[in-house]
Amino acid sequence: MRDSFEVFDFSAEPRLHKAILAAQETGQSIGSEPPSSDIAGPAGDGIFIFQSVAGPRQRGLAAFLVDPLELLHMTGGAKGVAVRLQALTAAEPRQVASSSDEAEAIFAEAQRRGLLESVPIFRFGQAYVMDFAPDAGWLAAHPRRSGLLVLVAGLLVSALLAVILAFLLNRHADLEWLVSRRTADLNAAGEQLREAQAIARLWRWELDLPTHAFRWFGSAEGLFCDEVAESIIAYSELLDQSPPAGEGRGGGVAPWGFEVCLSTPEGRERWVSVLGRTVSASDGSPLRRVGTIQDVTERKHSESDRNKLRVQLIHAQKMESVGRLAGGVAHDFNNMLGVILGHAELALAEVCLGHPLQENLNAIQTAAQRSAELTRQLLAFARRQPIEPRALDLNETVASLLKMLRRLIGEEIDLVWKPCAAAATVNMDPSQIDQILANLCVNARDAIAGPGTVTVATGTVSLDEAACRRSSEMVPGDYVVLSVSDTGCGMDRATVAQIFEPFFTTKPLGRGTGLGLSTVYGIAKQNAGFVKVESSVGKGTTFEVYIPRHHATTVGERPPGSEEVPRAQGETVLLVEDEPPLLAMVSRLLEGLGYRVLSTASSEEAVQIATEQGAEIDLVFSDVVMPEVSGGEVSRRIARVLPSAKFLFMSGYSGVEVAAQGVMSEGVHFIQKPFTRQALARKLREALR
Repeated sequence: MRDSFEVFDFSAEPRLHKAILAAQETGQSIGSEPPSSDIAGPAGDGIFIFQSVAGPRQRGLAAFLVDPLELLHMTGGAKGVAVRLQALTAAEPRQVASSSDEAEAIFAEAQRRGLLESVPIFRFGQAYVMDFAPDAGWLAAHPRRSGLLVLVAGLLVSALLAVILAFLLNRHADLEWLVSRRTADLNAAGEQLREAQAIARLWRWELDLPTHAFRWFGSAEGLFCDEVAESIIAYSELLDQSPPAGEGRGGGVAPWGFEVCLSTPEGRERWVSVLGRTVSASDGSPLRRVGTIQDVTERKHSESDRNKLRVQLIHAQKMESVGRLAGGVAHDFNNMLGVILGHAELALAEVCLGHPLQENLNAIQTAAQRSAELTRQLLAFARRQPIEPRALDLNETVASLLKMLRRLIGEEIDLVWKPCAAAATVNMDPSQIDQILANLCVNARDAIAGPGTVTVATGTVSLDEAACRRSSEMVPGDYVVLSVSDTGCGMDRATVAQIFEPFFTTKPLGRGTGLGLSTVYGIAKQNAGFVKVESSVGKGTTFEVYIPRHHATTVGERPPGSEEVPRAQGETVLLVEDEPPLLAMVSRLLEGLGYRVLSTASSEEAVQIATEQGAEIDLVFSDVVMPEVSGGEVSRRIARVLPSAKFLFMSGYSGVEVAAQGVMSEGVHFIQKPFTRQALARKLREALR
């Protein structure tokens, strides 16, 4: 057998082409007629057998080359016998091969002398004949010898030929089985590759640079249509890719890639990743570009979600840092403010109207109150503000604040109130609703230059899982929505992204602390809600505060807003405060309100006094966080000896620290330091009811 042969085009030889067509049409193994003599190489020395090979998605052709010389060498083993193989064509027999270079003369002489023996063969859709005759040496040595030897030799050779043909047929069957198995393996591998491409949403493309012809390999159905692919991918992106300098001679250059967002005919956006390589000719000129395109929309969405979560995490960390700072300084700061504010009120109560010190004392009182308000706003922003939630009808609560809000925004701006028809019940501290509306209305007023409108509205809404996917802060459930809209200047996206950050403000120096919207945000989060903002430059802004809807049968009454200071009715108060200056100041306030005061700076001594005084004590007014025993533990010990005693707690700490002491439960009375004389008087009467 030959070790190698040259490559040539089968279809260029008519006889081979005819056998190829027959194999494709019949699906059987077809042998070729001998090729023409002008075909160089192995095609002129053998018989080609073509076998059609079909798979689930493709059709192919397997070709086998049978070299007759090997067969003749085997059959020519009989001494003195010449062998010739001919193909029976439509025109005349054509010699395929022979065992002697003088075949034509030998077989002509043998036929003349009647010494020619022929065996017909029909295989692979083609008729052949194998001739046997004495060789030239034998004919010369026996000019009149009988042809018996030739006949016997021919019979022996025919038997040998039958064995050889059986071997070839079996070999052919083995090759057919091997081809079918390899074809099945290739088809299975191709199916697995197509399945993997479909799962990965990956397709192959090719762009012919001279003609700009673009072709897909595989279906891009479901990603985008061919028109979109050609207009966006092929001609605007792929054609712009140029080979790197100094690369690509005689082959391809280094791969390149990019990502682009496409629009489907339905208007959906799809992100795709394109990888490609430029194939160049031997002279370096680019011929075509080939590569892959993959749908990476889900990855892009995941990256976008991760970026949003990262921004939200950074924002939450900022809030936590400010909250810790506020909570850390709140206790000492509020205690000092409480002393300042209390003594200022006591001094004001002792000076007569028009006294020269009255103006100074009023300034001290105002500065202390503003400082206390800043502390409360910091705590509210950080969700550490102590609260006393109760069931409230938001419509009634907002309606009671309209008069105050109209004074706040001024006469040039119209205030429109749009309550919802449904019950808008929430479980909140009423003071927090005051803070939300005051801060939002002040911001709305400052955004309006001249006449304008501020609209306050309420509504109810139910959010499902799908609606909450837009933001990680949104949680499915039933909500009451409090919205404040204005017709002001509006904000751009960059400003909206920062408005809830502490101390961020767009107002001129001295006109804002940057804590108003932070306070609104913190109150919403403290009540398991969230805030949405919609704004457009020149068209105004709408803030929507979502608070979980409270399904309650009764609604708590809002404390009266009277300016009257309620006084004692003969009650005794046990005061427990570990800060001596604050203890002395609060004692004076209580005595000024008409209460009998028993005061102590020690929690242990407070329990002892309660045990000794017994039923004389009507109310225990205690600090929450103290060095020896906490206010919560003091109240529990006193309650065991005085079951009828009432309790009022105070603290300069934030709500988180106070709640940790176990006193911030429903029905427990609490007042945040610093407090005014009027606020204290109301809380005392509320606790003594």
